[in-house]
Amino acid sequence: MASCARRERQDHRQADRLEVYADLRTAQAVEHDAHALLQHTREEGHVTLLFEDAYLAARDYLFARHEGLAEAPAEGIAIGPATAAVAVPVLAGIASANPVDIETRQSCPGVHVFSARETTAPAGYGTSQGLVNMVVQAYSGATSEAINYPACGGQSQCGGVSYDQSASQGTTAVISAVNSFNQRCPNTKLVLIGYSQGGQIMDNAFCGGSGATLSGNALNAVKAVIFMGDPHNVVGLSYNVGTCQAQGFAARPRGYKCSPGNPALIQSYCDSTDPYCCNGNDANSHQQYVNKYGQQALAFIKKQLGSA
Repeated sequence: MASCARRERQDHRQADRLEVYADLRTAQAVEHDAHALLQHTREEGHVTLLFEDAYLAARDYLFARHEGLAEAPAEGIAIGPATAAVAVPVLAGIASANPVDIETRQSCPGVHVFSARETTAPAGYGTSQGLVNMVVQAYSGATSEAINYPACGGQSQCGGVSYDQSASQGTTAVISAVNSFNQRCPNTKLVLIGYSQGGQIMDNAFCGGSGATLSGNALNAVKAVIFMGDPHNVVGLSYNVGTCQAQGFAARPRGYKCSPGNPALIQSYCDSTDPYCCNGNDANSHQQYVNKYGQQALAFIKKQLGSA
């Protein structure tokens, strides 16, 4: 009987050892990816430092979980019940994360530009292409993405979609694209650029007035916003740039204020000769904002992004 009991205790002890060794192998297997992720997000300050402390505590807790099976915790790290209760789930979360997700975050750019083209322009960036290029070239590793929407005003070449329907679909497309990117790359600084109708849908997504808007982390990730020839233009807004003293054909109401976005992050370019964002009669001037104000817009974006 005593022999059986001793044998049973030995079996339990061996099972405990195997469990701990499995934990150690898990910790070692994810340590490299976890460390890389910490390095990538270290700039986030307090939140990341808490995450780093929890990771280190979890790692050392696993190594010291059973006396005599592994080295003691690293000097200066105390593993108490409360710390372990927080730390172990953190490491477990890293261990269970999809390796593709970790790799994606490691490859996230510091800056990403979203841009929306003007009405009837073919798919892509339209006239905003020049400014998009300037921003991407100014930041090593920066990336860009064109908003996929009809960009139509009832014309046959864009499928006959009405202007209002196109703007509504475009606003939804902006919100979806920004939210999706921010979920993949939460630390990337985002720039929004919109030209003509593209400016209107960026305006809707950032400043409201047309249903759903950006919110939460995705909104907070937006660091600079540029509208060029935006039909929502109305005189008197703090972020207006250019010579227009009137309003566009889809003007905001008098007394309007941008919300939920921060108006300090916006520059909106419109000249008096423009028949779309103002009341002018020179349609060609509507296409000149990148040529005329591109460097000014880039300087504003760089000021907002800082040392991104």
